Amino acid sequence: MADASGILGEYKLKIDKALSDFFDRKIKDAEAIDSSAADIMKSLKEFNLRGGKRIRPALMIHGYKCFGKPAEKDIISASLAVELMEGFLLIHDDVTDQDDLRRGGPTFHKIYERRYSSLKRISPKRFGENIAIVAADIQNSLANEALAMSNFPAENINSALKKYHEIALKTESGWLIETMIYAKPASEVTEKDVMKVNTFKTAAYTIEGPLHMGAMLAGTGEDNIKTLSSFAMPLGQAFQLQDDILGMFGDEKKLGKPVGSDLKEGKITLLIVKALEKANEEDKKTLLDALGNKDLARKELDGVRKIIKDTGSLDYSRKLAEKLINQAKRALEKADFRKEGKDFLIGIADFLIKREY
Repeated sequence: MADASGILGEYKLKIDKALSDFFDRKIKDAEAIDSSAADIMKSLKEFNLRGGKRIRPALMIHGYKCFGKPAEKDIISASLAVELMEGFLLIHDDVTDQDDLRRGGPTFHKIYERRYSSLKRISPKRFGENIAIVAADIQNSLANEALAMSNFPAENINSALKKYHEIALKTESGWLIETMIYAKPASEVTEKDVMKVNTFKTAAYTIEGPLHMGAMLAGTGEDNIKTLSSFAMPLGQAFQLQDDILGMFGDEKKLGKPVGSDLKEGKITLLIVKALEKANEEDKKTLLDALGNKDLARKELDGVRKIIKDTGSLDYSRKLAEKLINQAKRALEKADFRKEGKDFLIGIADFLIKREY
């Protein structure tokens, strides 16, 4: 089994360098348009280079390596597409969730709200959000460009571009489903509802999409694409379950955002669903009072965490994540992939479930 953590670290350095060079070129292009365009591009560069493990581009690279041996520079350049996709989705997500922190720094809309805090004709808050929406849309265009201009056969690029837009639509559909859950009483939200969001909003663009895009650039066939899906979907669901656990019980410094932020935003994760199912009436009230309370105190958060543990909800999510990881790895047992790619995928499955941030 490959040392996925070590490989991720190696590729992070290479991807960060390619990302920095890419934005330097785009900043230069933007300077010919307007100083405000150049300023946005500089802010996007800082935002994208601020942190992140580069899991998605690493998966795209190894999706290719399952079927072909590319020129390293070419596949790294193409893989920027999925990193840029993540960034544009995160910027939008932070606006809708009204988050202040991302990767240890201010969210994109907060950067501009604070930078232009003395505006009078428009509120600084609205100005920051408007800029963030435009910046995210610009970044979506950049993601398309990184893929479209890559050095692969035109037919393969076209397939990967189609997949890019399919992923974006799936992710946005998951986002819509998640948003509509806010319209349901919390006690009526089910495990099926949550796992549907996890499938569309997370698994599609975090695991399946990058693997498919890399494989398509290699020109592989439909049977191999289906095998990758059999691996990617349960792994993506497990990734989100682990993300939710870390969001409730993780180390704030490692996460780069406040612990309990999902709870304060009113987001219903599987941890909350199962706790509500098993809790007594008093604890149910505690959970429901905490859900969406932006002024939730640390003591109250600790109380919610205790309920999640005492009801067995935390153990349930952990066991389900482990079950899904095992399902993902079984999907690769008979796969006739190149060893370098296959070993990384098996290694990344174990890494994602054990990660601490």
